[in-house]
Amino acid sequence: MVNCQNGEMMLQRLDADQCVFLIIDLQERVLPVQFESDRVASNIARFIRGANYFKIPVFIIEQNPDKLGNTPSLVVEQAKEPIYIEKNTISCLKNNEFLELLTGMGRKQLILSGSETQICVQKTALDAMDAGYEVFVLGDGVTSRTEKNIDMGLNRVAQAGGVIESTEGALFEFVLKSDDADFKQVLKIIK
Repeated sequence: MVNCQNGEMMLQRLDADQCVFLIIDLQERVLPVQFESDRVASNIARFIRGANYFKIPVFIIEQNPDKLGNTPSLVVEQAKEPIYIEKNTISCLKNNEFLELLTGMGRKQLILSGSETQICVQKTALDAMDAGYEVFVLGDGVTSRTEKNIDMGLNRVAQAGGVIESTEGALFEFVLKSDDADFKQVLKIIK
């Protein structure tokens, strides 16, 4: 599907050279009350291994970590050189430090994960699209307190023009052929 945004045509295809991966507010003190949070953290860790391989910058963004805790070590340990941002804004794009770093990278595709899907992930996605970024959300890499909130947040992003993708689907989008090193590496990551 081709989407038109800010007068520009978007092919909605991931390009590793244009991507940035965001882990939004996946924090230890909140995870126990969130839907299937262990599976979500595992999928995010898996995607980080792929991001490392394809040289995609990884942002770990935390909302008031003194109160909500930090990102779980299972996730953090996977990132080679994560960029940490502490925020108190709902949308990551309303955080000046994040926005300056992102703008400086010159990349135009954001892959989002984390929590709460219908709050911080959704607002970040909507603000990013308004700013001209192509937005992809890992549907199996987001969580909320209820499954319904996850579905509603993903639907809202999709209605606005974002792409909902699976962890495996996103990783394989970076692969061209089934007989090259990229294919073999992605297979290792998803197993």
